[in-house]
Amino acid sequence: MLGNAFALFWPSRVASRRCRQCETVSAWDNNNDLPLLWPIHAKTRSLLFRLLELMDIHSANQNRSLLEALSVVIEHRSARRNELDAQLDLSFASQR
Repeated sequence: MLGNAFALFWPSRVASRRCRQCETVSAWDNNNDLPLLWPIHAKTRSLLFRLLELMDIHSANQNRSLLEALSVVIEHRSARRNELDAQLDLSFASQR
């Protein structure tokens, strides 16, 4: 909705950037710092994936949902979509 208002005044690329900035500020205001992490780690994304491949990560308990989610993310790391078709148990994650 906000993106549509920006599109009236600015070219699409600028409007998209402004919309993302507004969403980031809104997330910060709601104590959600996750959108702020991407700009910091985007440059080292491939290195982080290589590191994950080298590490031998195991669960400390019987719950393997985090490891399964991590496996799906690694498997689809080169996908250029906003959503994946995988069914995952995300009970390990907070509601944010």
